[in-house]
Amino acid sequence: SPAYLDEVGLMYLQACWDVGGQLSDIVVSHLEDLRESTVPPQDRAEAAAWFLSAADNLCDFDLARRIYELARDLLTSEHVATDTRLMLDVVYHCSFDNGELSRDLVKQLLAYARQHCTPSVTILYLRHASPVFRCHGSIDESLAVASEAFASAQKLQSFASMAISAANLGVILMQGGEVARAEHWLNLATSFYSPEGNSIANNNMLSHLTEMAIRRKNILEAEAHFARSGPAISTYRSPRSVVR
Repeated sequence: SPAYLDEVGLMYLQACWDVGGQLSDIVVSHLEDLRESTVPPQDRAEAAAWFLSAADNLCDFDLARRIYELARDLLTSEHVATDTRLMLDVVYHCSFDNGELSRDLVKQLLAYARQHCTPSVTILYLRHASPVFRCHGSIDESLAVASEAFASAQKLQSFASMAISAANLGVILMQGGEVARAEHWLNLATSFYSPEGNSIANNNMLSHLTEMAIRRKNILEAEAHFARSGPAISTYRSPRSVVR
C-alpha cells in the first residue's frame, strides 16, 4: 500500500486495479487520506478524481457522494490547478448528479486545456469529454472531440494513445448503429497494439471487439475475445473506463 497519495501512489493503486484487485477495497481503504491535511491539496484533488472514476466504474452512488463530500473544499482551493478542479467536477456530475452541468463544465475544461495544458494531457481530457457528450449532448459533439483526440495522438506518434482514441471512435459509432465505420476504427485500434494481459485498457478493447463480433453475428469470435478478457472483466463495469 502506498504511504502517500501522490502521482506514484496513484500509479500503484492503478496497477493494483489493472492486475485484478478489488476496486472497492482499493478506494475505501484510502478514503480518509482525502482528509489528510499534510497531503498537498493538488495531490488530494487528483486522488479524489481518480477515486470518483473508480466509483463510476463500480456504479456506486453512495461511494461517489462520500468522495465528493470529502473533496468539496478542494473545488475552490487556489492551491489546486484549474483543470484538476474542473475534471473532478465533470466526473461527479456526469455520472452521479447533474448531466447538463457536466456538459458545460467539460466545455470549460477543454477550452482551458487547449490553451494551457500539454498535448498529452489535452488528449486525455478530450477522451474524457467524449462520453460526457455521448451521455448528455449529441453524438456529433462526441465524435468531434474523439476525432480531435485521435488527430492529436497522431501528431505525437503515440501509438497507445492512438489505439485508445481509435477504439473510442469505434465505440461511439457502434453505439450509434454505424457498424461498418465502427469496425474500421476498431480494426485500426488493434493495428497499433494487440490487447494482451488483464489491464483496464486491454479488457476494454477486448470488450469492444466482443460486442463488434456479436453485432456481426460471429459468435465464435465473440466467445474467443470474451474468454481472453474474462479473468479481470468482473472487477469493473462502467463503459466510461474506455477513456483511460
